[in-house]
Amino acid sequence: MIAVRTMSAAPNEALPDIREAERYLGYGKNQPGDDERRMISECFSAVSAAVSYRCVYTMTDVSRPRDGVLDLGFGNIESASLYRHMSGCGRALLFAATAGRGLDMLITSLSSVSPAKGVIADALGSSAVEKWCDLIEKRLLDGVPHVFRFSAGYGDFDISWQKNILEYLSANIKAGIYTTDALMMLPTKSVTAIVGIKTE
Repeated sequence: MIAVRTMSAAPNEALPDIREAERYLGYGKNQPGDDERRMISECFSAVSAAVSYRCVYTMTDVSRPRDGVLDLGFGNIESASLYRHMSGCGRALLFAATAGRGLDMLITSLSSVSPAKGVIADALGSSAVEKWCDLIEKRLLDGVPHVFRFSAGYGDFDISWQKNILEYLSANIKAGIYTTDALMMLPTKSVTAIVGIKTE
């Protein structure tokens, strides 16, 4: 049995980044107008109140059965991009994190009333879960040399591995995170990630 642990955070510990959300919305270097700013501010308050941060994680050894293949405990992953990314890493933090079902409900509710607010809330929700992932790394790996997190779907690391990661972590039972048959994660603002820990 692997040692799987859970973690949570208060909503104000991982607030959405408005500038990041604006980038998701396509503003780039441009500034939103007054009406857009007002909607963003309203949605920021709603999203910040709706999040419910949960995480399930473990530390695992990294083995290399052969060139281009990694084993983190849940199967042989054939991925050249992940293999290169994990160079020099003998251990890894493996986690699944979510901003919660309440955020999905809020986005759906806002979308039915105002499509624009639904899109804004969705962008803020994406920023919120990324901030939660940043906090997880800070809590668990502060001062520990590591590479940036890598998720299924990056490069040639197939998205289908999300299902294996969630099953390995018992994420459905411990944090309410699962995938549909179409490999969509629920709650939608959820992330699985591998963070290589430098040992060389």
